[in-house]
Amino acid sequence: MQKPDSHYASWIKIAEEDLVSAKLLANEDLSTALFHVQQCVEKTLKGYVFFKNHPNFLTHNLLKLVFICMRFDPSFETLAPLAAEITPYAFVGRYPDASFQKPDQKQMHEITVQAEYVFNFVITKIKSATSPCQRG
Repeated sequence: MQKPDSHYASWIKIAEEDLVSAKLLANEDLSTALFHVQQCVEKTLKGYVFFKNHPNFLTHNLLKLVFICMRFDPSFETLAPLAAEITPYAFVGRYPDASFQKPDQKQMHEITVQAEYVFNFVITKIKSATSPCQRG
């Protein structure tokens, strides 16, 4: 296995900060919390892409990022529905839009749990790939 690009850890750290921010804001400022949810998932997936030494490209489309991750690990396909649901939060709610309906507290909690699931899924993949048993 090629040595991972150490740059991935910076992406993961910032993703974790976005997750913490989303949780803290979930009861106060839903629009900003949703943005941090999307950012957490985006940066987590980009961190994995860097971990795999794939050149990064600019996109906020989480589904595209999942498809890139699937090139390295087909099990990322399980994240596709979550990615499709969370992608719009990069923009929706950040600008005036009469068609956008903010989630209620229960929905916000579920969305945050989904982001945390993606984060933990990727962290588990990275840890298993870097464990001595996997390298040996």
